[in-house]
Amino acid sequence: MLKTQAEQLLDVKIEDYEHFISDLAIDKKIVIKKNVAEDNSDTTDEDEHNQWNVYSAMYYRMEQNVAKICLNLIYSVMRMLKMYMKELLTLKNRKYRA
Repeated sequence: MLKTQAEQLLDVKIEDYEHFISDLAIDKKIVIKKNVAEDNSDTTDEDEHNQWNVYSAMYYRMEQNVAKICLNLIYSVMRMLKMYMKELLTLKNRKYRA
């Protein structure tokens, strides 16, 4: 799909595009990730290239950083909720003892 879109955009036939993608990945301008699918048993060699996703490195790293920040926020909120629940249980136990 990437090859087809690049050929349409540039209006040229690209014979060996994997060389260019490898160069861009080495230069860290793109990030290549394998697409995780549940069932890969019926894939062919033709489908092998369709299982890879190519991302702009800048946007990939930016999204990765946002995901880390969100996870840290979730962990912080969970810790605070745990602390408040513990405090509420302590207050509830004091009330029933009195």
